Amino acid sequence: MRTISELYEYHLHYIYSAEIQLVEGLSIMASKATNRLLNEVLEIQLEKTKDNKQALSKLVQGYLENNREVTCLMVQAYLRETQEFIKGATQEEVLNVGLMVETQRLVHFKISIYSAALYYTNILNYQEDTRVLSEILDGEHQNLITVASLEKDQIY
Repeated sequence: MRTISELYEYHLHYIYSAEIQLVEGLSIMASKATNRLLNEVLEIQLEKTKDNKQALSKLVQGYLENNREVTCLMVQAYLRETQEFIKGATQEEVLNVGLMVETQRLVHFKISIYSAALYYTNILNYQEDTRVLSEILDGEHQNLITVASLEKDQIY
């Protein structure tokens, strides 16, 4: 990468990879949650992730000239760890509390990668990309509030 524009394009593909992987991962997490509230939150997060993926797909298509295969290794590792946790959780209480914490970790990660992308779009003055990414980031902040409220509701 030689330019900030190329760096942004790489980062956009990175985020797109993350969202693609998370569609499958959140589906698994939602299917394993035994707490009704947690399951609803995970299902909502899954639908929002699908929406994010669709919005990102349109942005990524605008950068097809340098289309590169990018895999978000952080999400790949996160999903492996989450699957290991699910296998090892033998009590419903442990499973639900653990899934809630894993969901919080995930949302924090998504906020960080979308914030970085917005930093690039602001430098580059990519107004449409900034608008789309800002909407997604606002949704992720809302997701964090929703997931955090589960703690107060004692999901186990």
